[in-house]
Order: sequence, then C-alpha cells, then structure tokens
Amino acid sequence: MAEQAEQEAKAGQGETHPSLPADSMIILPVRQTVLFPGIVLPLAIGRKSSVAAAQEAVRSERMIGIILQTDLAVEEPTPEQLHRVGTAAQVLRPFVRDHETSVRIGLRGGPGSCNIVSACQ
Repeated sequence: MAEQAEQEAKAGQGETHPSLPADSMIILPVRQTVLFPGIVLPLAIGRKSSVAAAQEAVRSERMIGIILQTDLAVEEPTPEQLHRVGTAAQVLRPFVRDHETSVRIGLRGGPGSCNIVSACQ
C-alpha cells in the first residue's frame, strides 16, 4: 500500500480518485482535432486535466474517448460543451514532454465511435 502511494506521488498524482464504472470511458476533450477509427495521430495536450486523463487511461489500460469541444475558447469544457460523438482510442506511446506545459502522446483510433450518454466526475 505504501509502495503504491509512493509511486503515485512520484508520478505527480498524489490524490486518489474513485474507480470508474466498467461501462464508462475516460474522456479527453480536444480542440480542432478529429480522430477517425484506425488512424494513428500524435497529439499535444497541455491541460492538467487532459494529461491526468491520458495518464489514467495508460495506467488502467483503458481506451480513452477523444471528443471535440464545441467552443474552442473554453479552457475546461463541461460535458455540455462537448460534441456527443467521438472516437474511442488507445494511447500508444509513453508521454514525451514537449515544453514545460505540454506533453505529446500517440493515439490510435479504435474500431468505432463513442457516445456521451451521461457524465460522471
């Protein structure tokens, strides 16, 4: 238990989050980017919440939902500010620091789309 807490602190994730239901997906809001199924895409992410979402998807070995936000000016979009359909994707490669404020990840669009039915925090 102490070993897990130490690893989380090293990863910059000192806080714990409740586990997601089995039928839910981690959502990564994006601006001006659309990912299609089967396509490999490098993506730079800078929001702390987006980096945390991608890290959790890798840590839990889950697919991540790539969803376009409706208003590009919004820094932290709510579920209502996202399109309802996106692409399920797999994070392919480890995180690469691009600058102090952003990281680059590689994504592969999954076999199909994902739909926002309801949001859990």
